[in-house]
Amino acid sequence: MNMRASLPRFGFVLLLTAAASFCAAQTYTVTDLGTLPGGSSSGAKAINVNAQATGWAFSSSTVSNAFFYSNGAMTNLGTLGGSTGIGNGINKSGQVA
Repeated sequence: MNMRASLPRFGFVLLLTAAASFCAAQTYTVTDLGTLPGGSSSGAKAINVNAQATGWAFSSSTVSNAFFYSNGAMTNLGTLGGSTGIGNGINKSGQVA
């Protein structure tokens, strides 16, 4: 057997094996965040490494507020005085932007 011809094939098989094991290790959990009291819907925009999330949630039929979600509880962050509030990002310390 020609050693030069077998090395690229061996490298390709090794690469496929490594890629398959990496992909197989990925697991995800989907969590229903719920809504704010009296609200009808919500949507997450960002999540951090601590599984905390932020986004928007309706607190009434026409007002969308930013929220902070952590440990199963959604906290209303309000609108900063306007008619719409949305949390677009969250860092690992739980600070929302």
